[in-house]
Amino acid sequence: GDLRSLRDQQFVQQQAVRTFEALDTDGSGMITKEEFKLVVHVLSDPQVYIPLRPIPEVGSTGWGRHLRKIFKEGLPICGRRLPWWVLIDLVVLLEIALAFVQTCVFVSPGSHGEFNDQPLLPGSVWFRLLTCTTVIFFLDTSLRILTFGLERYWNRGRVRHCFDVLSISALCAMEIVVCCFASPPDYLLRALLALHISRGLCLAHHIPPLRYLVALVAHLVPVYHQLGFLLFLVYYIFATIGVQIFGGQIYEGNEKLNGSGYAEAAYWSLNFNDFP
Repeated sequence: GDLRSLRDQQFVQQQAVRTFEALDTDGSGMITKEEFKLVVHVLSDPQVYIPLRPIPEVGSTGWGRHLRKIFKEGLPICGRRLPWWVLIDLVVLLEIALAFVQTCVFVSPGSHGEFNDQPLLPGSVWFRLLTCTTVIFFLDTSLRILTFGLERYWNRGRVRHCFDVLSISALCAMEIVVCCFASPPDYLLRALLALHISRGLCLAHHIPPLRYLVALVAHLVPVYHQLGFLLFLVYYIFATIGVQIFGGQIYEGNEKLNGSGYAEAAYWSLNFNDFP
């Protein structure tokens, strides 16, 4: 169902042959029971990503292979290779520093107690510098997706890459909208600044306690989703039954409720007369 072309099928066949050859260490043309268990364990593990599509054709060109090498092995500088993720994290750190300075100017006491919106406007140097960082992030994400493919990009480092795609897309959209206004609204400028500051979460993996916390929350998201759905069903059934049993009986002025704690506490809005 996931295979879309002959090229995809050939890729999967090649990967299967290579996997079998790697497992068949004794050259018998067969795999042992333990090796088969290992294969089944890997295939059934939702945390293990197995590519079903080859590298995009763009990534197989000369410049595509060069970019993939840079992304994987780093940028050659003075005979050494600087990891690409380090460069991106340095840009994130620069973004946070610029946002911090911009915030300090924004709430500067020199404005007689009023917020100074000037550093947030599109014409300010701070806005232009932060926009440059957004352009760098956009180019990095776009080139990675172009050379590795969306499937590989999304599933390798899923939490970080998901956050990158969402935050960078929102930054690009908001900065374009801000530039379209002659006088952008304050709430839009402040939301844009807050979004730049939120990019600091990308540096959480450098702090072990935060890294563990982010990993824990990411693993609990499916559990929260199931619990939320369960609570929705419980309250929906509770409200539906309550409307059928108590509907029309709880209202202000009902003689049966005179002198009750319910009436004295004025809980009239908490009734089963309707269900949105």
